[in-house]
Amino acid sequence: MRTHQDKTDKKIGDKKTKTMNLFFCRQSFCRSFLLTTLLAPLAMLQAEDAPKQKPNIILFLIDDLGWRDLGCQGSTFYQTPHIDQLAAEGVRFTDAYAACAVCSPTRAAVLTGKYPARLLLTEWLPSGRWNPKAKLQSGRFLRGLPVEEHTLAEALRDGGYRTAHIGKWHLGSEPFCLPEHHGFDLNIAGNAHGAPGSYFFPYPGDWLIPGSGQRATWNVLPDGKEGEYLTDRLTDEAVKFIRDTQATKNQEQRTRNKAQPFFLYFPHYGVHTPIQAKPEVTAKYERIPESQRQGKPEYAAMVESIDDSVGRVMATLKELHLDENTIVIFTSDNGGFYNATSNAPLRANKGAYYEGGIRVPLIIKWPGLAKPGLVVSEIPSPAPIFIRPASRLRDCPRCQISIRTASICGRCSPVKASWPRGRSSGTTRTTTNILRVSRAASSAKVRGNSSRPSTPRASNSTTSPTTSAKLRTSPAPKPRSWTNSAANSKPGAKTSEPR
Repeated sequence: MRTHQDKTDKKIGDKKTKTMNLFFCRQSFCRSFLLTTLLAPLAMLQAEDAPKQKPNIILFLIDDLGWRDLGCQGSTFYQTPHIDQLAAEGVRFTDAYAACAVCSPTRAAVLTGKYPARLLLTEWLPSGRWNPKAKLQSGRFLRGLPVEEHTLAEALRDGGYRTAHIGKWHLGSEPFCLPEHHGFDLNIAGNAHGAPGSYFFPYPGDWLIPGSGQRATWNVLPDGKEGEYLTDRLTDEAVKFIRDTQATKNQEQRTRNKAQPFFLYFPHYGVHTPIQAKPEVTAKYERIPESQRQGKPEYAAMVESIDDSVGRVMATLKELHLDENTIVIFTSDNGGFYNATSNAPLRANKGAYYEGGIRVPLIIKWPGLAKPGLVVSEIPSPAPIFIRPASRLRDCPRCQISIRTASICGRCSPVKASWPRGRSSGTTRTTTNILRVSRAASSAKVRGNSSRPSTPRASNSTTSPTTSAKLRTSPAPKPRSWTNSAANSKPGAKTSEPR
């Protein structure tokens, strides 16, 4: 006999189920939308009516830029006319989210198309278990992006692109975790550190390594001139790279360079700490009354320098007549820093998994495909900026169109080209999944049609048909409550090194 409470529980359960179904349908729709319309430039070339010339790609990844730190995002304090113009010429997403609340995992996700947990890279580098009295200890994670990961740069380089990394790397160090080891032909200013130490030449960095008593010292760039500002210098290098791709020393080289598209990954160090800006720009914001400020005047000046950088790059594209064949993506790696800007009306800030820590601006300009001025409220994620199956594309030897794993394309063969079944979307499985499969096989002593274990453990089981039925009948595990140390830390608390 069903009681009133049973009926109430059933209604609540049905409501939760519908809500979750709606959530996953919405996520699935958004990822499909990004894949088919905005974020799969290589896949676009398979279309019969696609242009023969591949589009250039520029990806701006700004460090610690808050969701409302742009004029087009509603700020009346920060002045960003060039980024606002980019939004007017492209698509602006109002509800975009970073893959993580700190920088390194988001950067890894953007470059590999994998979520941080799958990469086992879930913390900013080189974060560690430095405080033995901490109430919450970090789990084990990788200290660099593994060389076996196939990155966006490698996929594009395999597709004929010239690739460049200019700015912050923060995904490992020597001898095999730098940009040049992950598909970039050119690396400028990319190293293991997450901050420049100083935004002014000679860009000195000095950090006490916890638990060792030793200090790490570095310079972001090996050269420069007195008074040089890092954001401006990196922009100079980006403009030079774009111009070099259009070099005109002779007719043969000009034809070859123009036929080769480029991918510019431009992860600025700004607006990360230290909060340092050009004095003349800072003075402009200091004249604004405190009651009308959204953040510190120095931070506002840093944001304006980033805006100037975007403006210079866009002006260079227009000057070289590349603007109509260049995809431009602009986003941030996580929310704004609490001591620099206000993320209101969002809650919390960088390092916290509330909206203020993971919600970021996202603008995409794709001439001829993305509708100018379009504002999208659906929820994308920066992680699928690189759709990993695109890494398997190559040219058909007969008709030269891009194909995936088949030897020739479907139009040139009576057998339809298809994806291999039973494989993940990536080129390799992660180490974690391989270990899980191995442990499950070992515990079950699986050999051909051998019987499965009588009491399989959900954590060590695969999703094979022999075990899925029993797993479905097992009681659902109780939800775990997670506590975020950054969200609950006291105001003014500092980390050993800026993330």
